[in-house]
Amino acid sequence: MKNLKLGFLATLSLALLSCGGGGAPGTQDFGTVYITTSISKPKIDADIVNYVLNTTTNQCELYIPMDTNEQQTVSFTVSPKPNLPQNVQPSSVVISDLRISYTPAIGTLDSCFNNIAQPTTIFSVPPNNNSYSLNLSVINQGVKDCLLNKYGILPSQCPSSVMFSFPSGSSTYIVYATLSFKATEANTGISKNMTINLGTYELGDFTTSTTNP
Repeated sequence: MKNLKLGFLATLSLALLSCGGGGAPGTQDFGTVYITTSISKPKIDADIVNYVLNTTTNQCELYIPMDTNEQQTVSFTVSPKPNLPQNVQPSSVVISDLRISYTPAIGTLDSCFNNIAQPTTIFSVPPNNNSYSLNLSVINQGVKDCLLNKYGILPSQCPSSVMFSFPSGSSTYIVYATLSFKATEANTGISKNMTINLGTYELGDFTTSTTNP
């Protein structure tokens, strides 16, 4: 599989999947404000190993990136509702109880994903139309090391398209992630449980160009 590196941040506005409604697509309606979310990377190719052909020795050399936590940035924007009564002020929104969940493209979720550390942060987003950006570690080195130990195999040639043999028969492992959280409007106490799409992650071997390392 060729090495895909996203050289840009494709911001994807996502509809929130909680109950309730109102506002434009990608927003959630509260008493005095709307909240909108977006993510920086709709798809992440998570390199577990790389390998290159050393043109000096003509040997295939493996490279295992260490401490390479894949990051996803989630942006939260709180906007005041128009035409509020003069005695009503738009409220900030408190975000808490964040949890990342994964669904595999095929089969059941591998136990390696038990290595994911759930976020514990709590923060408040003011109603000023400015985005609050939260960086989340969505695939950590613990997950990668676990998958490498369970399913990694040496290539028969270099470069090769097979470095892993997952139970599905594929050389890559694809999961779809979601982020659930509780959003509470501070002034009114209105609280809603929300879920957003957190992107698609493909884990496996990603070959580099033939080079002399």
